[in-house]
Amino acid sequence: LARLGDEDSHQGGDHHLENGASSTSLYGNPRNGDYLQGNATIERYGSEGTEIFFFHKGTPFTKRSASLFLAILLVVTICVAVPLVVKSHDSDGREGLSNYEMTSSGNDTLGGYNEKGNEGDEPTHHPTLQTTPNPSAPFDPVDLRSALTAELLMPILEAGENRHRVRGSPQNQAFEWVKSSAWNLNGTMLLTDWISGSAEAVNVAETIESMYNIDDIPNQTKLVLQQRLTTRYVLALFYFHTGGEEWSNNAGFLSNSHECDWSHRDGNVLLGVECDDGDNVTSISLELNNLSRSLPLEIYGLHGLRTLDLKENSLSGTLPSTLTMLSDLEYLDLSRNDFRGGLMENFGDLSSLRSFRAEKNSFTGTLPKSLGNLVLLKNLKLDSNGFWGSVPEEVSSMKELTHLWLNDNGFTDGMNNFCLEGGPSLAVFYSDCLGRSFPPIVPQVQCSCCTICCAENPKTEPCLLNGGTLP
Repeated sequence: LARLGDEDSHQGGDHHLENGASSTSLYGNPRNGDYLQGNATIERYGSEGTEIFFFHKGTPFTKRSASLFLAILLVVTICVAVPLVVKSHDSDGREGLSNYEMTSSGNDTLGGYNEKGNEGDEPTHHPTLQTTPNPSAPFDPVDLRSALTAELLMPILEAGENRHRVRGSPQNQAFEWVKSSAWNLNGTMLLTDWISGSAEAVNVAETIESMYNIDDIPNQTKLVLQQRLTTRYVLALFYFHTGGEEWSNNAGFLSNSHECDWSHRDGNVLLGVECDDGDNVTSISLELNNLSRSLPLEIYGLHGLRTLDLKENSLSGTLPSTLTMLSDLEYLDLSRNDFRGGLMENFGDLSSLRSFRAEKNSFTGTLPKSLGNLVLLKNLKLDSNGFWGSVPEEVSSMKELTHLWLNDNGFTDGMNNFCLEGGPSLAVFYSDCLGRSFPPIVPQVQCSCCTICCAENPKTEPCLLNGGTLP
């Protein structure tokens, strides 16, 4: 930008230019900051003192037009930048609505989930819901179903170390099935038709689209939904965790009916689930039904369970530590499977237990002292395992015990602890106490109150009444 001053204000150069003439000299008034230098081509038009000068391609500039140009540029920059900032902030605000995203295969998976889905992969964060509702956010039924299902199941999912995020795991299979069975594609909840005990529950389906936050669900309704979804999830997980696809009879598991109707009656034998009047699962009976693999850790979620009958299957592995949280359990039958490991040290926490059968498995270790806490136990059958060591003295507290089988194990001492004064009155007591002079058999243990004595190797020697005669 340049403006020529008076003739006598310049030193040298042709400062009187005709219209259209050019010059490469320095022009302008240095005191005002109006000057050009270098080899720029300048063209002058107009009368002296009010000339307009053009640079290169002929674009005219004055101080005023330059200032206007900068002002316009600033306004345009602000108009473009502000919406971008607002959009970014809005996206961040909606980010917590759901931690689930669609994979290329169309399956709902939790945000932070390793798409390879290898076992042992750790999740990057827990599922959360947006803490502040955003009415302008588009409603996505898939995201909402995933987020609400995960939030309602949060306690049991965390107990299972969030393995529902590991694609193909039993927990993932159970979670995906529960989600699909609990919600319609449009986001309404199917289970509301079956929920009892809460007048607020019927409002869930009507307000589901506005539930950007778990706290939007009334407390009573939330409790009912959590109980219902947890029961359904644990039963579905039990199915997948024990090889349900290979069961001899699926007993109605994973059907669209209420989970309390997951059963099949064959004559006097009922396979499947039984519930009380409050829809709490009280019994699971699946004997001789080709169950395999192991019991899930999350089985403790069936808080009201009183009977667990899984005899004569192909279950293996160790007992889940959470089994002792089933404080209402009265009848536990795990006989004729292939369970391994020992009984938990806190096995006595099953204080309601009345009958425990675990014969013909591969259990090992010593009996825990906490067995003495099972003061209601009447029937204990642990024969044909690999237990060893001494029977703890605390077992004398089991005063209700009437039938006991400890034979065909590796016990070396402590059988007489059941014979202490004030202890149980045993009608039937088997142990490896058989001894004789000819052919010689050395008794493995001493037992003064055993009713039946067996040899260390029961396949070659029959068990006899304590005294040497056949029972």
